[in-house]
Amino acid sequence: MLAVLAPPYALGFDAASYLASAVLLASIRRPFHRPQHGQGPRQPIRRDIAEGLACPGRQPVIRTLTLAVFCACLSWGGTFSLLVVYAHRALHLTHAGTGIGLLSSAGEVGSLTAAVAVPKLIKHLPAGPLMAAFLAANAAGLVLLAAAPSYAWGLVLFCGYELAYVVVLMTGITVRQMLTPDHLQARVNTTGRLIGYAGQPAGAILGGVLAELLPIRLTFGLLAAAVATGAGLAGWSCLGTGPLAAVELSPAPPAP
Repeated sequence: MLAVLAPPYALGFDAASYLASAVLLASIRRPFHRPQHGQGPRQPIRRDIAEGLACPGRQPVIRTLTLAVFCACLSWGGTFSLLVVYAHRALHLTHAGTGIGLLSSAGEVGSLTAAVAVPKLIKHLPAGPLMAAFLAANAAGLVLLAAAPSYAWGLVLFCGYELAYVVVLMTGITVRQMLTPDHLQARVNTTGRLIGYAGQPAGAILGGVLAELLPIRLTFGLLAAAVATGAGLAGWSCLGTGPLAAVELSPAPPAP
């Protein structure tokens, strides 16, 4: 969408979207239950970090989802960092024109669709199988993207790939937040995001190395193996008495 605008207007529109996001975030109100002893002296930050690491270590659902998100982020980091290379080498786009911008915008359409759909999906479907299914869809989407025969197919498949990826991220974040005690929210979510999103720079490095040695389509196919590993982990955890088989999300009680 921004690809059809001149660069200054595109940057201005992007800046305005950040301002709108800040206003929306400032309007959020949630009745956190703060511990009564919160007025005491602050504990050392090393202890905060240790508590943030300990909770995922003890909670198998959070631990499994964090590892699955890391696999998805590893794949996405390589894919997104090579998007321009992919568009040029695989889809034969030149550097001129709006084709690359539209390809990126197609992915954002998928992301927006996922953001709208995730609350409804989590409300009606078990979180574990939902996570496993969209991780598998994420892997399949990347394999199909690697084999896309034309630019039109590339647009459609990249939109679907981003949709599945964002569903995975948002489901993992939502489950982690709902299973974490209020007084540990900041520490556990910081730890979860640090571990999970560490896959993005790692994937970018891996993708860059692979793209130097291999054709770009084969590189994308190999990057799909990372998210496929996450899908296998989530799927295995949904079987029998696995961590994701028993997870239940209850909506928060209404504020008095």
